[in-house]
Amino acid sequence: MFADATKTSGFQAFDSLARFVARIGAVVSGAQEAIRVYNRLSQLSDGALAARGLGREDVARLTLQALDGAGSR
Repeated sequence: MFADATKTSGFQAFDSLARFVARIGAVVSGAQEAIRVYNRLSQLSDGALAARGLGREDVARLTLQALDGAGSR
C-alpha cells in the first residue's frame, strides 16, 4: 500500500528535467542581456556616458547587475 505512494513516476523526473532546462534558459537569457548592456554602454564616449549620469567605471557595474537579474528569475 505505501510502496505505491513512495514510488517516483516518470513524470516527476520529467518535471525535474524541465525545471533544470528552464533555469539554464534563464541564465543564458540573463547572460545575453548582460552582453547587450556591456556592448551598448562600452561603445559610448565618455561624454555620452556623462550625459546619462554614468562614468566608464559604471559599465562593469551595470553589466554585473544585468547578470544578477538572471539569478532572480
